Amino acid sequence: MHSIYAKSLKPKAKRLVYFSIFIIMLLAFSIKHSANTYGQTPFEKTKEEYSIQLKKYNLARNNYLTKKANYEAFKTATAKKETFESTKSYLIEINFLLADKLRLVKEYGNSIDWENSNYNKNELLTLLDEELSYLQNHWADVDKTTALEQLPPLAQELKDRLNTTIVAKTDKNIGAYELVSTERAHANSNSLTQQIKNYINPLSNDNNRAIINNWDSEIDSVNQNIQLDIDKAKLEFEKISIERKSSRVNNVIEATKGARAELEKSLDLYREILRII
Repeated sequence: MHSIYAKSLKPKAKRLVYFSIFIIMLLAFSIKHSANTYGQTPFEKTKEEYSIQLKKYNLARNNYLTKKANYEAFKTATAKKETFESTKSYLIEINFLLADKLRLVKEYGNSIDWENSNYNKNELLTLLDEELSYLQNHWADVDKTTALEQLPPLAQELKDRLNTTIVAKTDKNIGAYELVSTERAHANSNSLTQQIKNYINPLSNDNNRAIINNWDSEIDSVNQNIQLDIDKAKLEFEKISIERKSSRVNNVIEATKGARAELEKSLDLYREILRII
């Protein structure tokens, strides 16, 4: 009686573990967006707005280049007026494009799961709000210009800001998002590893003990590699300045990419041990 019950329990338990793997895979390797039954998520809506603004920017840029070339060729008062108008429009569209990009990065941050993260979401998003406020003020300065000569200093100011705090604060947020998502996936992986260990250890016998021990060793090694990559990403993240543009965020992304590759290995190991046991 006991033997029959044990045999019937095993496939049920295995199905439960397989189901857990499926759920963890979704949690670990999918981006969690805010649910919106009636339409787009805020992230999707902001992404669409950015795409629309990018088209406006390209049109304004082409018009600016055409009018600028005409003015340089003919130097007439009419050409200068048209150059002023097209340059002003172009600068405004650059401003709007940068603002929409910052909003897109912000909404991406709102879409991921920050639960149990050591990083302060509000603190990081405030960095983006600071740059959005700057762009609002800069747009107002451009909007009230009345002569072509007023625009180059404003264009240079925006360029300098872009190469310092706008890019730097954006990179700081992107680096944090990479870490938060990767650490969340790692936590899910650790939870699943423990579930599987709890399942397979009672099944250990003389025939499969070596396999289980080797699996334990391999999964622990993968876990250590994941943690090493995460620790490396954290060190690079701390080096990202919010005052000047750098390439540090690329190092964060590269390290978290390595961690995610190891996470994929762990999923393969889960499937393998469940096929064998």
